[in-house]
Amino acid sequence: MKILIDSDVCIDFLTGRAPHFMYSQKLFWKAENNQLDAVVSPESFSNIFYVLRKFYTSEHIITKLNGMRSLVEVANLNGSVIDQALNAGWSDFEDAIQHFYAIDSSCEAIITRNLRDYKKAKLQVFTPFELIEQL
Repeated sequence: MKILIDSDVCIDFLTGRAPHFMYSQKLFWKAENNQLDAVVSPESFSNIFYVLRKFYTSEHIITKLNGMRSLVEVANLNGSVIDQALNAGWSDFEDAIQHFYAIDSSCEAIITRNLRDYKKAKLQVFTPFELIEQL
């Protein structure tokens, strides 16, 4: 199964943020063991870096992001994704971008802790817990 992992789940994984770390870790473990194909958007990397600055040095963040990068595919940045997101009528532009990255990357689902952000999604949307329980 190919999935797009939202920034919040990546942050849970990289920071060990309780109580969400356990299921985010399981997702990345499945990606590492080729049981899932995981995709992360380019914007997520910059958003994650920004959030992690509150907790870690830049060098430590780069090390963490390099580790995560070795487990995931990065979605291709292209104008079509932005055009679709701009015209989709979503209230949150960032979530619309994530959604259209997932479609453009041929993902079957988006994994997030904020299900309500993806009410207009044309793909399945799961929390990490929900997906792990299904697999």
